[in-house]
Amino acid sequence: MVRRNNTGRIYGVTFIDHNSKTLWNGSRLSKGLSASIFNDYWNNNIKPNIKEPAISQPSLPTLKDADLLKEDPHQLFDFLTIDKHEGGLIEALDGLLIPKA
Repeated sequence: MVRRNNTGRIYGVTFIDHNSKTLWNGSRLSKGLSASIFNDYWNNNIKPNIKEPAISQPSLPTLKDADLLKEDPHQLFDFLTIDKHEGGLIEALDGLLIPKA
């Protein structure tokens, strides 16, 4: 809500939060939200100096294919390199089909 006097000067700005049902006086929130800032912007066409923070992209490590080939896969993936014809079905099942006495 914007409050103006008879000459059109803004002398108060109130922000309304309908979700929490609260009112906030602009000058109490921030100096940049005071009535004089809005008056200068809307009535006198004086734009405030807004300094936006520089957004820097995080640097990600770059991997080359040559670097990846130097590493051996984890032992968890050894089944990919073991000859599939090695051993028989019984050895593969570790004797699970044979009842123990």
